This record gives sequence, structure tokens and C-alpha cells, in this order.
Amino acid sequence: MRSFFRNNRVLIAVLLMITLTLGILVACNNDKDPAETTGDETTASIDTIDAVTTPTTTPDGDESDTETLLETEPATEPVTEPETETVYDIVKPSVMDPGNENFYNVKNYGAKGDGKTDDSKAIITCINEAFEKSGVVFFPEGEYLVSRTVKLPANDSKVLQILGDGATIVTTDEMDGPIFEVGMKYNFSVNNLDFVHNGKGSCIKALFLQAKWCRFTTDAENPANAVEFNGSNCRITECSFDVANPAVYALAYVKAGDQISINDFIIDSVFRGGSKGILVGDGVAMAYGRVEGLKINNNYFYNTGAEQVRVAEILHCHIANNTFRNGTGDAIVLTQAGHGPDGVYISNNDIVMGEGAHACIATVEGGDNYVSSVNINNNRLVGGEYGVYDLIIMTRAFVRENVFEGQSKAGYAIAEKNITAPYMLMDNVMDLPEGVLSVEFPWRVMPTFVRNVVGVSNTYPERMEAEFKAGCISLADKGNNVTVLPPFAGESSGNKYDGMEYDDSYDYSAETAPPAEDIEVPEGAVNKPLNNGAGAVGRTALHIDGSIAARFTAVEEFYGLTIVNPSWSDSIGSFFVTIYKWQGTYEDTITSAPVLGADWINFKDNNENRILTSTPLAAGEYLVMLKTEPGKGYQMVGCWTHYNEKPVQTEVYLNGELQPTLEIAESTIHYVKEPGT
Repeated sequence: MRSFFRNNRVLIAVLLMITLTLGILVACNNDKDPAETTGDETTASIDTIDAVTTPTTTPDGDESDTETLLETEPATEPVTEPETETVYDIVKPSVMDPGNENFYNVKNYGAKGDGKTDDSKAIITCINEAFEKSGVVFFPEGEYLVSRTVKLPANDSKVLQILGDGATIVTTDEMDGPIFEVGMKYNFSVNNLDFVHNGKGSCIKALFLQAKWCRFTTDAENPANAVEFNGSNCRITECSFDVANPAVYALAYVKAGDQISINDFIIDSVFRGGSKGILVGDGVAMAYGRVEGLKINNNYFYNTGAEQVRVAEILHCHIANNTFRNGTGDAIVLTQAGHGPDGVYISNNDIVMGEGAHACIATVEGGDNYVSSVNINNNRLVGGEYGVYDLIIMTRAFVRENVFEGQSKAGYAIAEKNITAPYMLMDNVMDLPEGVLSVEFPWRVMPTFVRNVVGVSNTYPERMEAEFKAGCISLADKGNNVTVLPPFAGESSGNKYDGMEYDDSYDYSAETAPPAEDIEVPEGAVNKPLNNGAGAVGRTALHIDGSIAARFTAVEEFYGLTIVNPSWSDSIGSFFVTIYKWQGTYEDTITSAPVLGADWINFKDNNENRILTSTPLAAGEYLVMLKTEPGKGYQMVGCWTHYNEKPVQTEVYLNGELQPTLEIAESTIHYVKEPGT
């Protein structure tokens, strides 16, 4: 019904105009003042409605697929409806107490639910009994005043569910502490219940928590995060957070001591108010590691605080398909606390900043300033001074297929620091106001540009003109559809990328024939690690721009090698591999005739690439070289490596230079028989 009126406004307006005109003519014929009739007789009557919307996300942010549920259909629709973006809210179901023995109704224990009587004792008595019998605590409609914390001890054998139906738990102004303090490691859930904390403390502070269809509200004087959880397999689903204090977070996922914290979800929820949004990790429990595995997906952030998501310490965090609005500082902040974040994936988010905001995505100083393996893909970044502002320089940053719009200073900015790890900007669209920098990088910083599309009015630092033009193309030439761009931007031939020439006739979609995964190690081969990693203190995926080679000793006859190679989430990019008999020096070796060769073309990310022979090679010293070559589809490939404190087992050369602390990890030598010493 609502979509009918929205799509047929012109027709409706014409019909109403005709109706009004006829009404005026009739009124005039009856010698009545039209002004006297329009007040009561011609104004459309509109029933009061409560509209609730189910949060949904489409890849392009289109709201036409949003499902709207109306509790009461309006008698008539207003002729003019404000053209404002839909503000989403959670949908709460209606439930009933089935009256079975597993349900514990708080009113049966003396709770009034009148908003005046202190129901603390009745609620605690009810919950304690339900806890002992692993039951369901039921709050029927009402407002339940509490002044004491409900504490649930650690007991892995118990199951407790809290369920409401139009019920709100509200604290007294004097209450100091959380409403629920949960030590249960598993099996605690809260569903369909509202919490209002008028004192000091969290609504829920839990080791384990699953919450659905709940509302959490705290005021500007409350110094605590509204909800905090610490454990594993927790899920916050379709909840609403209305938190007023700008100094706190609506929701915090932090590690507690030596408890395992992994595999958690914050999804389909709504964040409003003046507070900050979500805190991920705080570095306090550094001796016990960090939280791991969190998905922040399909949420709506309308809170106007200084930041809406802060990632401070985690291993693997996905922030995807969220909508961000109204932010006054930074929408997504990456910083370092304790171990810092490693493996952050920010994708398919729709971020529109508020007036005077700083950045859609930003890194900020903290601890040792280490933020690693960050993928920023397929986001819409609108407004703010910057689309992305990287103050601390992310280690291994890959920025792909994002749209930058309306920034006032620069689309992408990097601080005055060197980049020593891969930093790629690929397939982005930057359509910025006239005179605004597409990128703002200091003179020492030179990331790699590939296939970016930039607006006609965008500017860039003069020192970067050649690199910028080689890796970007104007919107005037290609429009804003990056999918139609050629493999490398530039002229029809002689494309340049990092100083390399490329053959435009090369088939970039070709795969190795036969595919690398179909090449089998000979039956009966004895597989041994090429390097044993002794003394290894760090393992990382190293981007290879040129060549990497390893000198090794085969103590018996061998068939060849297998090396696992990352290609950073795609199947584009190639290595051209040769094995040489060692000739005494690196230079003499690579100028000699190779004994074995192979092409690994457009291999899958972390593929087990092989160079093999059916006629075994003799025992002895060899050099294996992996090289990126012009004209054969090079983009982004690398090796897994170990960094060592002790002497290495092999010699590794990176672009011809010996690396005394580096070894190639994830590599295997295939011997004909069990090797000796």
C-alpha cells in the first residue's frame, strides 16, 4: 500500500486536486465559505500507525527491497511524504506464557510490574529457581523496577533463558552495577525484553550471551558500556541500543582473563543515541591473548558519537553489509591495544558521514601501532574530510572496488611514514569535488595503483603524476563502472605498472595447462619440509615484486618441490619458476642453464603450486627461483615466509639480495626415498 502511494504521487495529486475543486464549487453553490469546510470536511483523516521495519541490506544500498510491516493500515495516505531515508528499527514478536512447568513467570513470585514497586527480590527468587532447573524466566507485559544486580554463577551444566512480552526492566536512579552479571560459560539467552538503566552500570555484563529482540537504554550520566560480553559463540541479533553518554560504547566485546573468546556475531541490530557504537578488544588481558573471530554484519548505526566501530585488538574481524549514518568523528576506527588487530575485512558497507566528520575509515595511534592484513573492499564512502585516513600505516593493506564521494580534503590519505609491506589501491572510484585530492601521500610513500577510476576534477600530488596516471583512468573516459576497465589502465599497448612492460595480447584469464592442482607428486615420494622453521619468530605472507629464491640442499634424489603461494583472495597473478644447480654464487647460478622450469599462472589463493619431474634430480645443492615477469599477467602474488632469530636452514634472496633472517615457509621437497642426515 505504501509503495503504491509512493509510486503514483502525481496521479493521486491530480485526483485530489479535482476532488478539492469540485468540493469548492459545491460549497460556493450552497453559499458556504470554502474556508469553513476545508478544516473538517476536506482534510484527509490519518489513523495513527506504528511502522516497524525489518533490517535488510542490498549490495547497492537500494531501499526498495526493505520489508515494512504495518500494525495498522492508514485509512488514507498523505499526499506529500517526506523524501527521507528509512530509519530502521527492530521487529519484536508477541509471545505468551504457555503455562508449562518449564516456564517461571515472575509475577507468580510476587513481581508487580507496575514501575513503582521494587521487584528485585521477586525477580531474583524466580530466576534462582529457574536457574537450578534450567528453565525459562517469563516477564509478562509491564515495567519491572529493580535496585539490585541479578548474579548468575559459572555453571556449565545449566541452561537459562530470559523471555519477555512487552516487558521492561528499569533500574532505580541509585542503582550501581549491572542489571545482569552472568558468569555462565554457555547457555544464557535474553529474548524480547527491554532494559533501561537509570543508574550506573551495564544492562548486561556477561561471559556468555545470546540476545535477540532486546532494547538497551542508558542515559548520559551512566559511565558504563550498555552491554559487555567476553566469551565464545555469543550472538547479538536484532537488538536496539539507545545510549546517550558520548564517552561510552553501546556494546563491547573484550577478553576476560584466560577465557576463550572466539566465533561471535553482532548482526541485524540498530545503534542510536550520542554514544560510541561497538568496541572490539581493549588489550587489558594481553597475557592471555586476544579475542578472535567476530562478525559485525547487517547492522544500522545512527549514533552520533565520535566513532561507531572501534577495532583495537582481535584476530579476524569482519565488518560487512552495515549502514552508517550521522557519525561526527570516524565511522570505523582501527587502532592497536595489546596484540592489536590482525585480519580485518571491511566490505560492502554504506557509510555516509555527518557534517564536520573526520573520516569514514581511520587508523589512530595506540600501543605499538600495529594493524595488519586489512582488506577494505566494495564500500561506499561518502563525506567527511577523508574517505580513508591511515595515520599509523596498515601492514599489508588492500583497498579495492570502493566508491569515494564528497570528501572535503582527500579521498585517501596516508601519514608521514614509510610503507615496507604491500599497500594496494585497486579498482576504486574517486569522484570528489573540484580541487580535492584523490590521494594525499607524503613523498616517501608510494603504494601501488591499479585500475582506479578518478573524477575529472580530482587532483593528486605532482610528484606522483606518472604513477597515478599509470594506475588510474578518468571518469570522463570510462564512467564509473570499473568492471569495463581493461586489465591495466593506459594506452592500448606498452602499459606500465611498477616500471614493467605488459603485453596487451596476453590472455589474463588463462590457467596453467594442466592446472597446478592436477599435477601429482609421484607415488611413493617421501615428503619433507624444505625448511623446518627452527628459530622462527614470525610468519607472514610476503608480497613478491620481482623475485624470491632459496638455496637448499637435497640430501637424496628428489622429484621436485611444492610451495604454497598467496595471491590475496583472487586468482590473478603468476610466478615463473626455475630450479638451478648451485654454481658457487648466486650470480653464476642464475646465469646458468636451469635444470627444471614451470609456470604457475593465475593460481588460486594459497594454492599448493608444484614444480616436478618424472626423472629425479640428483642429490646436491640447488636454487629455486620464483619470479614475476612482464607480459604474463602479474598482479599480486607472494610467499609465506618465516623470520628467524637463529641461523636459517636455507639462504633466501629477495630481488637478488641475501636475506639472513628469512626462510620460505609452507614449502615441501619430495624425495625418492627417506632422506638421510
